[in-house]
Amino acid sequence: MRGCSARRLPSFHWQNLAMAPWLAWLAAWAPSVAQAQPAESPVTYQVTFQGTWTTAATPGGLPGSAHFSPLIGTVHNDRVTFWEVGGMASRGVEDVAELGQTRAFKSEINANDHAGAIIEKGLGTGGTPEVSVEFETTTDHPLVTLLTMIAPSPDWFVGVSGLSLLDARGRWLPRLEVELFPYDAGTENGNGFSLSNPATVPQGTITRIRGTGPFTNEPMAKLIFVRQGAGDATVHVPLLLSASEPLRQGFLRLINHSGLPGDVSLTAIDDTGEEFGPVSLALAAHQAIHFNSTDLELGNPTKGLEVGIGQGQGDWRLRLVSPLSLEALAYVRTEDGFLTSIHDLAPKITGLHRVSTFNPASNWRQASLLRLINPEDGDAEIAIYGLDDAGAMRGPVRLTLPAGHARSIDAPALEEGGDGLEGTLGDGQGKWQLDIEADRDIQVMSLIESPEGHITNLSSLPDDD
Repeated sequence: MRGCSARRLPSFHWQNLAMAPWLAWLAAWAPSVAQAQPAESPVTYQVTFQGTWTTAATPGGLPGSAHFSPLIGTVHNDRVTFWEVGGMASRGVEDVAELGQTRAFKSEINANDHAGAIIEKGLGTGGTPEVSVEFETTTDHPLVTLLTMIAPSPDWFVGVSGLSLLDARGRWLPRLEVELFPYDAGTENGNGFSLSNPATVPQGTITRIRGTGPFTNEPMAKLIFVRQGAGDATVHVPLLLSASEPLRQGFLRLINHSGLPGDVSLTAIDDTGEEFGPVSLALAAHQAIHFNSTDLELGNPTKGLEVGIGQGQGDWRLRLVSPLSLEALAYVRTEDGFLTSIHDLAPKITGLHRVSTFNPASNWRQASLLRLINPEDGDAEIAIYGLDDAGAMRGPVRLTLPAGHARSIDAPALEEGGDGLEGTLGDGQGKWQLDIEADRDIQVMSLIESPEGHITNLSSLPDDD
């Protein structure tokens, strides 16, 4: 059984009673954001079992009554494992592997608090059936376990255990194909396609038998998972430096986690909210590509960009639309080849965007920048509050960010005032912690840069294990 750890966000530590005005503001504001969140909608998958049991998989031939028993399994979380290589088969797994019977295994699923609905479907006769069944799941149960007996046999089966339907970024996979190879449940002796063999005493463990005994290295079957009604997914990149930067360039790595090829539609938005494109990119199954901001603006056929998007004002943010399961990673590369990631956003905690570290104006060698992005259709009213290292509350600094616009604000502007800003933080002690309130769903980034042009994203919070 595998454990799972929860991510805990650090709390905001108030230092003294002088914080009472701040606490009063939070108390007045909190009820409007502490609303009950709607339950997550389930997603629907169709799983298709394709039998490929031919003489390519068992050159000695197939028994006259060759078939697969009913497909049985469930969706679940990572706090339960129903079967695994090296583990002992439960009574339910034993009954499926030896007899094709599912009653005991269904009882084990129903008795487990970490499992969801049962998935079950008869597979008919012969070694090459093709049968589909739909099931629902949520991110509470993103794993799927399935198995079916290779029949007749002593205790041989095929299946998957704890297969995740999420990609590396925690998004639902649009499609997933898995080839199935034979396992021995370790519960009954026998070397051929026969039933009612002596029990294995003492009971053994579940082992892979691909390429041994009657089996070659060819798959016995395949499972194909297809998400239903998903349509295209949209991936956002909050910042990609423009090609006009003299000492550095934006750099994007795009990964297709899908087992299928497909197209990506890329739209770039500049800091004034003007949209450029879209341009199209073609990705092969599991392919990863990369390109820089010059490639994006001017085009580079060798990188898959037949045409460029042109030049905008300020920097870029990107909108990528595709049926594929995409991961987009943005970086900054300087003249000396130094590469840093800049794709993270500041977390939103109880309705406030939280920046844990923001350098004061006096630290010009590590200059902090607060980047605010308003992707909404209406103007955003924003308030920025600061807490210095002595626990003194400052602000707010207020501004209006027009619809579709992005803006970067440095520490001198926050402390001393700047164009379009109302109020200041003043001169605090040490570094700042910032809380940003907005009446629209904005995005916030905390960046830090050196005089040499190196830039780093300090937006994310560390995992607290």
